[in-house]
Amino acid sequence: MITQAKKLEIALKHGKKYAYKGIDHPILKGIRYHESGSIYITDTHQLLRIRNAHNYEKPFTSDVKTGEVIPGEYPKIEQVFPKKFSNEIALKKDQIQEAVTRAKLNFEIAKAADDGTDANIKNKCRLILHNAVANLEIYNQNKKIDATIFFGNTIKPDNQTRYFNAEFLYNAMQVFKDAGSTELVLKITENLGPFLMIDEENEIDVLWLPIRIPEEA
Repeated sequence: MITQAKKLEIALKHGKKYAYKGIDHPILKGIRYHESGSIYITDTHQLLRIRNAHNYEKPFTSDVKTGEVIPGEYPKIEQVFPKKFSNEIALKKDQIQEAVTRAKLNFEIAKAADDGTDANIKNKCRLILHNAVANLEIYNQNKKIDATIFFGNTIKPDNQTRYFNAEFLYNAMQVFKDAGSTELVLKITENLGPFLMIDEENEIDVLWLPIRIPEEA
C-alpha cells in the first residue's frame, strides 16, 4: 500500500484534471478533505476518491490551484458510488501497463475522430462487451476512422455496449500508473450507470459517467 504522503501527492498532481472548471459550482473547484479521511475531487462527470488520505479532524475544501480554503457546503458525494454491478474487468500487474498504453492510444484516436458536431459529446468511444472480451471502439465515417483496441476480459460473457469520453479512462489510468497499482477492477454498472475503477490495495477509486446517446435511451 502506498503511504498517505503519496496519496496526497497523487491528489495534488491529478486534481486539476478532476476539479470543476466552470463558474456555477465554485466549491467543486477544490479538493475535499472529507471527515472520513477520504479525499474527493469531481467535475460532476468524473470523480477521484482516495481513501485514508489525511488525518484532519474537521472537513474542508481547498482550491486545487491555490490551496486556499473554499467556503461553502460540499455535496454528499460519497452517495454517488454504485453498489450493484453487471460485469467487471480485472487487470493484473502485467496487464496494467498495457492497459495504460491502450487507454492513451484510445484517447488520441478519439480526439482525432471528434469532429465537433456535438459540443456536449467529446472524445466519444464505446466499450463493447462480447463473449467475455472487452474492446474499445471508435468510429467516424466522415473522417474515415475505424479503430478497435482490446482492453481486457470480463468475468461474465454478457453482451453490451457502453459509450463514454475516452479522456476519462485515460485520466484514470494515469492516476493508477502513478500509484504503481498492481491490481485493478473496472466495474460496470447496470442500467447505464457510472463506471467505477478500483485499486483496493492503494484505496483509490475513479468513477466516471457514460455518454447517453439516442440508441441507448
